[in-house]
Amino acid sequence: MEKPRKSVISGGKQFTPSALIVAGAFFSAILLGMVISVFTGLIGNHVGLLLALPGAVLMLLLFFFSRNFLFLLVILFRSMLDPVFDTTKFTVGGGGIGVGAVVNALVIAIALIAIFQQPFPALRYLRNTWGFFLAALLVAIFGAPVLGGALKINWDIFSYAAIFILPFFLVKSRADYGKWMRVVLWSALIPVLFAFFQLATGRGYPSQTDEGFRIQSTFTHPNIFAFYLVLMVSLMFSVYKGKLVALSPLVRRFFPVFMLVLLVLLLFTKTRSAWAAGFAFFFFYALLLERRLLLPVILLPLLALAIPEIRDRITDLTTGNERILYEKLNSYAWRKLMWTSGLEWMESTRYLFGYGLGSFKYYSPIFFPLAGQSDFGAHSVYVQLIFEAGAAGFMSFIWLMLSVIRRLRALFPVDRVTAVVMIMLIVEYAFFSYSDNVLDYLSFNWYFWFVVGAGCALAAVERAKSSDAGDFPPPPSDAGTGLPVSISRVARKGP
Repeated sequence: MEKPRKSVISGGKQFTPSALIVAGAFFSAILLGMVISVFTGLIGNHVGLLLALPGAVLMLLLFFFSRNFLFLLVILFRSMLDPVFDTTKFTVGGGGIGVGAVVNALVIAIALIAIFQQPFPALRYLRNTWGFFLAALLVAIFGAPVLGGALKINWDIFSYAAIFILPFFLVKSRADYGKWMRVVLWSALIPVLFAFFQLATGRGYPSQTDEGFRIQSTFTHPNIFAFYLVLMVSLMFSVYKGKLVALSPLVRRFFPVFMLVLLVLLLFTKTRSAWAAGFAFFFFYALLLERRLLLPVILLPLLALAIPEIRDRITDLTTGNERILYEKLNSYAWRKLMWTSGLEWMESTRYLFGYGLGSFKYYSPIFFPLAGQSDFGAHSVYVQLIFEAGAAGFMSFIWLMLSVIRRLRALFPVDRVTAVVMIMLIVEYAFFSYSDNVLDYLSFNWYFWFVVGAGCALAAVERAKSSDAGDFPPPPSDAGTGLPVSISRVARKGP
């Protein structure tokens, strides 16, 4: 007779495989019952939470068995999931948590596993670009008025860095770059369709009465959708004019129409900073690379001013610039008053490291005369960083922008159009950051930093091919490297 196998638990009884299965099923049933009882109590009136547990389980299974496919799905569908994730949130420790937090954690985990398996050159690149900024934000956690809020801000921004570095495991050639950029562009399909649904039904964003009808599509605010549209238009223009992404003749023929559709939707967001950034993008592209486009680039905005709502949105900035009695300030004047109030309220001892992450919103009812009982975000990344992380946070953010631009310059010998567009993306982001809470817009940031990271990864690959190879060797080929190779295989197949 065959002897029973040795115990898998030191000091316990001998168990056969069938006994292990029975015992595992028994304890799993007990654990599942406990989870369901707790989960049912959390659901309350949030019907969306019914999808949270199976959704989280499915993503965990994909994480363990097919991380490559999971990441592909994230890039393809994250643009439409904000409304879905909002319905799965429940309150824990004074903050909201849901399936979105699980996705964030999985993306960061994918990046950490990739770096652990293949630390260089990605780790060095991450240190030389994001290192100072992430360190400044970690310091800014200490002294934060609300620790939970500070940790969430830090967690979100760490996910941006993770998204930025993952292309170094994906983009190993120009073909890989092109295929992943097509995946990013496909992500716009559902948001664009939903935006047309809003236009057709008149179900736009519940804006203030003086703002008129605005659309936000699958995003939580029109401004986020507008920034996403500017990113997509810029990327589409790069694909259309550049030589790095292959397009079929039929798609190439209709690409200008696609871009025009996105620009029309951009008008209906009524986000002035996005309008200005879009105009600046086309203007500087025409000025630097294709001057025959200068005239239409200048004339088209003038034609847009013939639309009454567009004209009113622009001329609104000419009124309400002073706080006189009960006269209402326009949105820009309101922002400037808040920025001035916050910076003048700061103590000199806080100039270096600030008041901690999340502190601007926390203290705004104290220093902002128009706050009332509300707490407002800074509506400016620069003011937010100066207030919350001091000069260290502000200067490290500027370093991040400049260091990325420096590395993108290596694309000029490869494709001047792509190089100019990538650098202009950084300029657009810097422009958005002047007058909005851009660091809070997770979905937009994921797409932005993935596209920019892909550009930097391609620049590193091309630089390594040149005779005077730069800082980094080319990413290794498929040779049993685990996660990075498995993801890259998906990239080669395309969406």
